[in-house]
Order: sequence, then structure tokens, then C-alpha cells
Amino acid sequence: MRRLILFAALLSLGAVCQPATRSARLGISGVWPPGAVLVDGAPQAGPQAWVSYWTFIGGASEYVVVHGTPGNVGAAIAQVNAASGKPAIVVTDAPESDDLTGYKAAVVAALSGNILAWCVGNEIESRTDLPALSLRIDQLAAAIKATKPSVQTCVVFQYERARGLPDAATRAALFRVDAIAFTSYPSALSGYTTAAAVPSSHYASMLPIAGPKAVLVTEVGWPTGPDQSAFIARLPALLPSKLTSVAWFSAYDYGSAAPVPFGSMGIAGRPAEAEWRKLLAVPR
Repeated sequence: MRRLILFAALLSLGAVCQPATRSARLGISGVWPPGAVLVDGAPQAGPQAWVSYWTFIGGASEYVVVHGTPGNVGAAIAQVNAASGKPAIVVTDAPESDDLTGYKAAVVAALSGNILAWCVGNEIESRTDLPALSLRIDQLAAAIKATKPSVQTCVVFQYERARGLPDAATRAALFRVDAIAFTSYPSALSGYTTAAAVPSSHYASMLPIAGPKAVLVTEVGWPTGPDQSAFIARLPALLPSKLTSVAWFSAYDYGSAAPVPFGSMGIAGRPAEAEWRKLLAVPR
């Protein structure tokens, strides 16, 4: 899903067995309080809705994935850091111009915040101009590393589409970044109607596509319903064990602000929240 402001337990079909530790950070993708509306590209909600959102983030995530443009993402990062005390993983739009002066300036200014990773370009796996785009993204990634070396640089591929591309690994190799990030929606984009129907091999292409780069997931989700909890319970067994970060989309429903079914993937106050918190309870 494009442009949205967006372990290890072992599971068999019969029983769940949690290991002692997990390697991946677990976060929430999307800054979106309950009942929010989108105004000029930013969520608007009442004070109590924001209290509910930040309270949820405080107990149900280790970081927040922030989506935006170079011009507005700095304010969102500052909001996340100040209101939750949590770091951010940032996803910004791909640069469409060879003139990167303004983009670089906005990125460098925003890097003063508490940021784990910065992905430039969201779900870009199918673009026909990847060689040219990679050159622009590489310049921005270099600027990020020069300003704040601790920030992991990345680009985002949509996994269900990327796994169908015979040259997906070649496309990922174009980018001189630290990591390849993925979004994943097995129900919405692969058509699985139950969590049990998702094959254990569904994510087998994730590490091969990324090659030697690190791998993280900036969005993973399943529509609200009984299988949402079941899918979360299966995530540790489905996803590769070498991921650095995994973020659930989303805390609360986006409603009409997102296309169907992406508007109804919130877990706050639903049975799926308990499953998510079980994953968080496994120490890193």
C-alpha cells in the first residue's frame, strides 16, 4: 500500500511454543489515532483520541513507522519522539527530480530526531526507471549516512508484488543502501482468506531478494476479523528469523482514508492486540 501516513514464537497448527528471545524490534506502522480524518496530508483528531493513540504506542510498540514527504516528515518524527518517547523508522517518497537540494536539506534537518532507519522510496519495485531512480536515492542515502551514520538506509519493496518479479533481486541490488524493507499483506494482495491458508513458504523469497543487505518490514497487516489474531500468531514462524524490525499496520483503523481493505487493519482494543502483545513480551 502506497503513501499512507504507515519474534519469535514457533507455531504449529496445533500449538504455540515461544522461544526465550527474539531478534526483531516490533513496532506500529502509521501515526493514526482512532476516528482521525486526513487534512492536508496529516491526521486530525481530538485530544482524547491522541491520548488513546500514544497510550497504545507506549505499551504495544518499540518504535513507530512514520510515512511522509520530505517537507512534512520532520514534524511527524518530532511528534513521535516527544509524545511516545519511541524512535521512528521513516519512509519518504521517492525523489522524482535530479535536483535534490531541497530533499537533502529537509532530510538533514529531520535527522536531529531519534531515528532507527530511513527508507527513501516506498513500494518502488515495479518502477520502470529504477536505474535512474537508484542514482538519486543513493545520493540521499549517502547524505543520511554522512550526517548520522547510525541511521540505517533503505528502500521499500511491496513483497507480494516483488516475489513475482523474476529480476527482483537484480532490482534490489541497484541500490547502495543498508537494507531492503518490505510491506506485506498476504490476505489483501495474495488472496488468502484464512491465516492457516498462508503457506509456510510465503516469505521464502524475502532474503534472496535482499541479497547481502539487511531486511526489515515497514508494514504487515491482515484485515480485522478472527483470522487477524491467527495471522499475528503465525508471524514468527512465517517471517525469516534474520529481520531487524517488523511493524504492524496499523494501531487503529484508517477507515475511508485508506483503500479497502487497508482501512480496517487496526488491532487496538481487539483480540489481535493480545496476540501482538504476546510477541512483544518475548525479550530481545
